[in-house]
Amino acid sequence: MVFQIPGVMLPQANAEMLAIAAEVEAHKGDLETTVFRVGFLNDDTADKDVFAGLQGPDHKGALSLSRPSMSRWLLREADERNWIGGAPSLGN
Repeated sequence: MVFQIPGVMLPQANAEMLAIAAEVEAHKGDLETTVFRVGFLNDDTADKDVFAGLQGPDHKGALSLSRPSMSRWLLREADERNWIGGAPSLGN
């Protein structure tokens, strides 16, 4: 029942998520991907630290993330490539 909620409540968003997943899967040998999850985006400052990690009790990030700090993390990740093939959750 829980897995049916996105399809019923947000059909367009659910269709987009499924299409993205299908494309990534179809081209996984040709693409280097990082799928990241964010919590609640806010307009706080860029100088906040971004914690990237797997969900669980050891994750240090908050449930919110500032847009400017996410942009900083994305640019740094493009250079450092720490999460290629991974799926971190981001938070400040």
